[in-house]
Amino acid sequence: MPQGMSEYFSGNWTFVFWLTDDYPVPDGVEINSIYNTIHAALYQMGFDKVQPIRKYCDNDKQYDAPPAKQMVREMLALAGSMCDDPVTLVVIAKQSTNPDMNRVLHGLNSRNNPVLVVEPPDDDTARDSVFRSVDSFVECTHVVGGGKTTRPQSCCYDIDSGSDSDADPDPDPEEDAYRWTKRMIISWNAKILMSSSDCGSC
Repeated sequence: MPQGMSEYFSGNWTFVFWLTDDYPVPDGVEINSIYNTIHAALYQMGFDKVQPIRKYCDNDKQYDAPPAKQMVREMLALAGSMCDDPVTLVVIAKQSTNPDMNRVLHGLNSRNNPVLVVEPPDDDTARDSVFRSVDSFVECTHVVGGGKTTRPQSCCYDIDSGSDSDADPDPDPEEDAYRWTKRMIISWNAKILMSSSDCGSC
């Protein structure tokens, strides 16, 4: 295994936050195609249950705060509303120009919410290739604070069915009720964020 790489698997819900003022959406590339690239890259790194991308930019006038600050607000709100269950946050933004965001990401990561930072190259051509290529996206992604992850070969989690082979065949009804409630809260939060954050002009 390459130096700095560690095996990792997370069954958390994974949310992607993209500051398009820092890294614009490449011309001629559909957002669904980019989502598929990101989904495949995150799966390769050990992260599943990837939710639709949330984009933030200056062209979106529905907020009373700059896009970077609004993005941080929503990350904090999301992480704080998950019934004490961790979530994975994927952040596509320049950390060097957003020091407050970087501080918040380190705080979220320290509270058991895995945070991945994606920082494509500054060169336009190389940057655009990151959103077209799974390998390029993986190359530009690291855990906040440093380090990279890869999915264990022995991982038996089934991304299509959303279940694993070790699931309890006779689950506790109260535990089932808790999990159902948790899924409803996650789904509700995701719908709210999607409706408020998917700016077509970004």
